[in-house]
Amino acid sequence: MLAEHRRGESDLIRRDGVWFLVAACDLDEPVVSEPDGWLGVDLGIVNIAATSDGKLHAGRGLNRYRRWMLAKRAELQAKKTLSAKRS
Repeated sequence: MLAEHRRGESDLIRRDGVWFLVAACDLDEPVVSEPDGWLGVDLGIVNIAATSDGKLHAGRGLNRYRRWMLAKRAELQAKKTLSAKRS
């Protein structure tokens, strides 16, 4: 592909012990297709995402992390130190 489409000059570069060849190429314009439908996504706090077709997406791992953070925050705030009250 490089031999067929290469135009102009090329550079051989060495970065962090790895060699790179930087070459300018002329390629045909890609065929652009029009989308046949749309999907909107609303990112939220309670649900990770809600799509425009009515599906709700929540992550089990994220919910587990949120519960862990809530418990950790309560544990730190129970100590009643100034740094614990910051969060």
